[in-house]
Amino acid sequence: MFTKKRNKQKNVSQSRSSRLDGQYSNNKTISSYRFNHNLKSKDDSTKGKRSTEANREQHDKVTLSKRKIGVLFLISIFIFGLFWQLTLSRSVHVNFIETNTSPFRSTEEYQSKINELLSQDLSSSTKFTINSASLELEIKKAFPEVDGVAIRLPVVGRTPYV
Repeated sequence: MFTKKRNKQKNVSQSRSSRLDGQYSNNKTISSYRFNHNLKSKDDSTKGKRSTEANREQHDKVTLSKRKIGVLFLISIFIFGLFWQLTLSRSVHVNFIETNTSPFRSTEEYQSKINELLSQDLSSSTKFTINSASLELEIKKAFPEVDGVAIRLPVVGRTPYV
């Protein structure tokens, strides 16, 4: 009696496995693939690993180069913006302090002469290299009616105020 139950259990387990093989035929294929794949030589398996590692390294290099290009682009924009802010435009804005007296010349005449004086010297093209003291003296020589001249450089803008 005891042996009969074992036989019945074997038959039941065999029938279950045959049913499962029929239902899940893909698993059988995958397991046979894995079995055959494991039988390959070690050189073949390392070639596959090398190709995936090479693909990963290639992908990492591409993403790294894309990152480098993006960072270089942002740095170049920052440097260009900084350079742009440090340069001065050749047109000046003339302000008169005393408005009670009428100027001897028009504002356009003052602006054109001061623009000429600024364009003569290349060192007056940036905020760091401008020699405001010598420019003020040249403006006083060009316009003897002017009592005092002050050149103001904006922090953010590019147009100097005289």
